[in-house]
Amino acid sequence: MVDKFFKTISDVDSPAEFAFEIPDMHVPSGSSTVEVGRLSTLTGGATTRALYVGAAGNVFCRLANTYNGTGQLEGEQANVHFQGIPAGTILPLRIEAIFANNWSDDTSNTTATGLVGLY
Repeated sequence: MVDKFFKTISDVDSPAEFAFEIPDMHVPSGSSTVEVGRLSTLTGGATTRALYVGAAGNVFCRLANTYNGTGQLEGEQANVHFQGIPAGTILPLRIEAIFANNWSDDTSNTTATGLVGLY
């Protein structure tokens, strides 16, 4: 079947065209060898358009393009903790990184699994 939209310019609001699996960061012992899942290293520089959550849980992440007004990326304030995300949810978020652990608050760890980045 021919893709009738192959000549259409893709934009941020367009449906995702690519996907990549995000490694499971939650391990039974409560500690993880993955500290920061910087997504640009997995996709060659891409930031997600959306995040698919396969198995319910929490996601601790950094949203893209969160600036402090001076043109510098705001670190801590850009980090967000989404709690109780149901399985099968697609979050329409531009995510730059997903963190396994929040070292300042252990209740904010990423526990969701089956994560897929869409872009």
